[in-house]
Amino acid sequence: MQGFNHEKLIEARTLKGLSVSQAIQALFNNGLNHNDIPLSHQTLYNKENGKHPTTTKELYHFSILYGVPIDYFFNKDVDIKTEGWYKEKYTQGF
Repeated sequence: MQGFNHEKLIEARTLKGLSVSQAIQALFNNGLNHNDIPLSHQTLYNKENGKHPTTTKELYHFSILYGVPIDYFFNKDVDIKTEGWYKEKYTQGF
């Protein structure tokens, strides 16, 4: 397995159709505690661009929100559109 690939955060978010602001709002609407993980628009932007580290807890929440397995963020060679779990979840009825 490879190291964390911050570009996968952007890919997963955009494929889910969310802006940075929408992603943050959805995280907090789905039970992320702001006191536990203080996440702002700028912080998420910096995480997506590799300027801030991403914690295991944050990856867990991103995984749930974006509907991808956690190991997706560590494998730069995975093309999300060809993965079975992606096809089942996001291409039904298309």
